[in-house]
This record gives sequence, C-alpha cells and structure tokens, in this order.
Amino acid sequence: MELYQGREISYITEETYHLLQLVKNEMLIVPTTTRTLEQYQRIDLGIGPFPYALVCNGGVLLINGVPDEAWYQDSLHLVSDSREEMNLAMELLEREPRRKFELRYIEKLFIFTKCNDPETVVNDLKTSLDTKYVDVFVYQGFDDVCVETSGNTTLFTVNPNWAGLKVSFKGKNGKTVTYNVSVNVEQEAQQSAEEQTDQPVEQ
Repeated sequence: MELYQGREISYITEETYHLLQLVKNEMLIVPTTTRTLEQYQRIDLGIGPFPYALVCNGGVLLINGVPDEAWYQDSLHLVSDSREEMNLAMELLEREPRRKFELRYIEKLFIFTKCNDPETVVNDLKTSLDTKYVDVFVYQGFDDVCVETSGNTTLFTVNPNWAGLKVSFKGKNGKTVTYNVSVNVEQEAQQSAEEQTDQPVEQ
C-alpha cells in the first residue's frame, strides 16, 4: 500500500501479498525502482522491511533504509562524464515553454519533468545535446498506471496510448498465469476481474 499526504493511492491484491510473503521466506528480495527515496518510503507492502533496495534508477543503494554513501559516490562518478550535458539539459528545460511540471534533477543522477507534446521536446533536446553522454526519452513505465483494488473489483487508469496490459502471476508451483487486459480509452471502466480479463493462459 502507498500513502501520500494521508491518502491511500495504490494497492496490491491479496494474492500478490501472499505470494510476496512466500518469496520473501525463500529468497532475498531487493526492490529496484526509478522512485526517489521519498517516494519509495511511501510504500509499505506489509511483509516487513527489506534489508536492501535500489532507488533512483539504481543510483542509490539503501541498506536497512539508509542510503549507502560509498555506492552513491560511485554512482556520481559513473555519470561524471555527462555532467556538462545534464547541466545544459537543465538550462534548456528551464526555458522550455511546453514544460508543464517542475524540473527535478534527481540526486544529480537524472532529470525528470512533464511537457506538452513530449515527443517533440525529446527530439529537440536530442538535437541540442551530445547523446554520447546522455539519453533523452519519454518514460512510459508503470508510474503512468494507477491501480486501485477492492475485493474482486479493479480500477485501471492507464496511459491512453496503450492498447492493453499483460498481467502475469507466478505461483508457488512454478507456473505463470497471464491475463491479457483490454484498455478502453474512451471511458474509465470499472469491471470485475472476470469481465476485465480474458481467460488466463498457463505458461
């Protein structure tokens, strides 16, 4: 579950919760995410703390919830050749008229913002920056999806460019069950799991 400003904004299913418990009992789980430390700390899966986690695209290692300074300094060293281009990107984005969100330079490792017409902004940046040292792209990851679950009813709010989702669960017997979920971008649909998915396919 994720708490933000006192509100529950994301959840996991009961089945996922039990599967995570089983996995944690058998092996070391190392959460790895694009999220910042602050964003990661909003999440509580209810299965106890993780001794290790990688946040900020792997640039920050948490050991028992505390950033490891040696790892972080190594990360800064790895991206040191890109510092000049990153600073130029910040200058360009500060002046970008299509930007509609604050500009975030996450731990001096990567830059994040939101823009109108993002594909064109990306192309413009690529012509101004040396892409030998930096990469510029539109992020289409799961941060663009909000999943709220209550009982057997699930509400998906998805990126409108997506045609569908594939959701996979791996059981303790080793079999993977995959659901193909259709996306209706014309309206925000709330349906039961049986109505929202095709028949599961065992792999």
